[in-house]
Amino acid sequence: MLYYTAPASIWEETLPLGNGRLGMMPDGGVRRERIVLNEISLWNGSEADYGNPDAAKSLPAIRRLLFEGKNREAQELMYSSFVPKKGEADKRYGTYQILANLDLEFDYPLLNAKAEGEAAVTSQSDVRPVDYRRGLNLRDALAYTAFTLNDVAYRREYFISRDKDVMLIHLTAGRKEALSFSARLSRPERAAVTIEGNT
Repeated sequence: MLYYTAPASIWEETLPLGNGRLGMMPDGGVRRERIVLNEISLWNGSEADYGNPDAAKSLPAIRRLLFEGKNREAQELMYSSFVPKKGEADKRYGTYQILANLDLEFDYPLLNAKAEGEAAVTSQSDVRPVDYRRGLNLRDALAYTAFTLNDVAYRREYFISRDKDVMLIHLTAGRKEALSFSARLSRPERAAVTIEGNT
């Protein structure tokens, strides 16, 4: 079990979920949450023929550099020689790309009345959660974010099904009409998102 008492402050603190093809990384934000979505086939570049017969010629030199502890030089030689054949350099397969960022922005009901001596909550920025916890159950592959806000218990559960091959996010609140949010999908490049009705 991985367990945290605050939202992720950097990407490496998000909770990884996946089924070998699909993946997601929720950050557990309270007011705004970003969930990075992945799908295995998204790469930049294109297929190329890496069967370069000249690559083997540099292998003895790469090995020698490694045995001499010159890792950087060996890596540079490998990058310059283990490449697609001439004329295909612009077809390198590239790097892994994200499917999308799913951004959830939450609106929480404000408390109109506070106990005597306490300041009234007047804006969303005044809203502060208590009992915040975020975790990943490694046995069940289920991640969650939970906290209490204005005496309402909120819980989010994240799961990726292996047999159904879908990503699931389940949002709940401990009081009727206490769950309100907007969702937005975006991608840094080469993507368009459209809405038809509520879909």
